[in-house]
Amino acid sequence: MPFSAAHAALCTPGHYSSTGSDPCATAPVGTYVNSAGATSVTLAPVGRYVPTSGATTSIPAPVGS
Repeated sequence: MPFSAAHAALCTPGHYSSTGSDPCATAPVGTYVNSAGATSVTLAPVGRYVPTSGATTSIPAPVGS
C-alpha cells in the first residue's frame, strides 16, 4: 500500500503544520497548540504569555507586567 498523507502521523500538541500531520513545526514563543493535528497556532491572549516554544497552553502574566 503506498504511503499517503492520510497515513501520516498527526502533529502532536505543541506542534502544527498546514495539513495537521508530519512534517510538523514547533509552536514559537508567544503561541501555543493545545490539540493534535493542528493546522495553526494560537496567540497568547492579553494577560497571559508563553515563554517557551512547543507550548500546549498559555500561563497568566505576573501582576503589573
